[in-house]
Amino acid sequence: MKKFTLSFGALATAGLIAFSTFTFTSCTKTKGCKTPEDDNYDAAAEEADATKCNPTGTVSKFLGNYTGSESCTSGSDNYTIEIVTGSSDYSIKIKNLYNAGATFVINANVSQKNITIPNQTVSGVTINGSGTLNGNALSLTFNLSSSGGSDNCTFNGTK
Repeated sequence: MKKFTLSFGALATAGLIAFSTFTFTSCTKTKGCKTPEDDNYDAAAEEADATKCNPTGTVSKFLGNYTGSESCTSGSDNYTIEIVTGSSDYSIKIKNLYNAGATFVINANVSQKNITIPNQTVSGVTINGSGTLNGNALSLTFNLSSSGGSDNCTFNGTK
């Protein structure tokens, strides 16, 4: 009878070890960047790990001067815009859009290669729009309106 007890005890111990190993290894979740705006976004990640995100890297590819042409319902123009870092993660500021001068600064948000210009009023002009960055080529489509009328424009520029 004692032999059976030892064998049963050994079997129970082995079973407990196997169960514990399975339980602890099966609970490990894949960690990754769960911020969709980030270049490192990992849709398959089961648990957020902010250290895997890189908001600075996501924004930095947009920064710089873009020289290009603008086509609007009111006419066309050639000029340079400047994009600088915004006041929060995944945000930028666009200077001189619409060739309106360096003090005409638009706030925008970036998400991987996309730009969103939320509805805002700057110097009495309401503006909104969107855009994309493909390598060094930037394309923005935006709408402006003020008491003097409205305009729909597309700016295409390169860094």
